[in-house]
Amino acid sequence: MKLHLSIMILILFGCQNLGKSDYQESLNSLAIERFKKNYEVIPNETNEYSLVFKRFKKMEELLSSVSYFVYDHKKKNVVIQDTLSSGSVKWHSSNEVIANFKDHSSTDKRSVVYKYDVKTREKQILN
Repeated sequence: MKLHLSIMILILFGCQNLGKSDYQESLNSLAIERFKKNYEVIPNETNEYSLVFKRFKKMEELLSSVSYFVYDHKKKNVVIQDTLSSGSVKWHSSNEVIANFKDHSSTDKRSVVYKYDVKTREKQILN
């Protein structure tokens, strides 16, 4: 009886780990395809999404730029992706990322900040 219980517990935990590593493999594969190396992965508070980004700097830029995407663990797809010139991106809440960047197309090269809700897929310009 104890043997059957032990086997059932092993199977249960084994299946849970398979699902987790499955999304991680897919996520890492996508990150390598897009960024090659030197990227960072930051999951949100609920571990439903991951923010994946890579910083880079061009010679003419004073500040680093960043390319990023947000990955949905359950659906195994990209929710949003963007490249921000002289910018940054971070989690604002469990379902929102906040991004800021320099708008080099404007005459005053103003800073732009937007918030993106990964659940509703709505982008809101904050300034």
